[in-house]
Amino acid sequence: MKKWKIDLEANKLDKYEKLCIKLIESFANKHRVKIDVFEERQIKQLLTRMFKSEHEYLLNEPEDYFELYGDDHLLN
Repeated sequence: MKKWKIDLEANKLDKYEKLCIKLIESFANKHRVKIDVFEERQIKQLLTRMFKSEHEYLLNEPEDYFELYGDDHLLN
């Protein structure tokens, strides 16, 4: 497996995690009646665990990861 593909995908996962966290923070701050501070924290922890698991899967089983998700998007 080519290291550049793994690095590129890992960077994408990091970017997406940060984006999701920022979006939930923004939404929660604007809609505190719908999502309280405790729920916001739980959602952010869940997102962090999900992205960490994906990152570990990518690093530990890159062939399986790309077979499952594909790698056509990396060719652009």
